[in-house]
Amino acid sequence: MKSFLKSLDTGQLSKMRIVAYRDTKFRNRIDSYDVLFNPENLKDKKIQEFSTGNSTNGSSAQTVTYKGAGPSNFDLKFFFDGTGIISTESVESQIERLLQLVYKVNYIGKPSFVL
Repeated sequence: MKSFLKSLDTGQLSKMRIVAYRDTKFRNRIDSYDVLFNPENLKDKKIQEFSTGNSTNGSSAQTVTYKGAGPSNFDLKFFFDGTGIISTESVESQIERLLQLVYKVNYIGKPSFVL
């Protein structure tokens, strides 16, 4: 964990493993793929939803009620290298392998379930 937090400060690349499964219980593993990303570009946006209404005691003040968690968005940018320093595989080939792992329709007619 310390090395990950250190990379947040320095802009170093971190490795993330994406693992694909055939089922929603994540028991039947298909394959995995390691990707690099810069933790400085990681964004995790969560929205909380509230509703407003008039107070019931006759005042003009509005009451705010928590409705629940709204939509969330997790965004990060992958880093691919085809120069031979990190990988000798072409960038196009690396991206194709990742897309196949994540989006290829499996035997039940759905894309893989990924972690």
